[in-house]
Amino acid sequence: MERFIIPEDASDVDEIEPLNSDAINKFDCMLGEAIEFVEETNAIKGISKRVYYDIVDDVAYLSGEVFLNPTITDYNSDSVTLNISISDVLNDVQNMKIYASGYRIANIELNAEDVGKALSIEIPEKCIEKGDVHLRLVFKNAVTPRQIGILDDDRIMSIAINRMWYE
Repeated sequence: MERFIIPEDASDVDEIEPLNSDAINKFDCMLGEAIEFVEETNAIKGISKRVYYDIVDDVAYLSGEVFLNPTITDYNSDSVTLNISISDVLNDVQNMKIYASGYRIANIELNAEDVGKALSIEIPEKCIEKGDVHLRLVFKNAVTPRQIGILDDDRIMSIAINRMWYE
């Protein structure tokens, strides 16, 4: 099944582009290097707003589905751990499924108790090819801020993170 990227104002578009999830948010990083969600840093790293909807106080609010395609430049042919620092969980519970190169590697339930903690998810060696990792994060319980009564906003959001890194 092919998926497409639909722009916000699709009425003015004659053609839509196919979704090439392996090309979205492609960036280089090193083991241990923190990826912080500060506007200037992300522009340099090549992380686009397709990861998040907004940055507020150096925190990135994620949508209901996120693609990340890092190349870990100092990869040494072993498993890698993805660490994500949680700043907020929108909704009472967020069920996060993480896929790496098509394999589901984690199914995590997040709630308010996870705020301020870092998640650690092992990415098996079989999911990494020459340092390239194709990650897909899916949030089953993503909501709009309007639905939970915090803002008059209809964008679908899931969690907020302030940094991530690989070990």
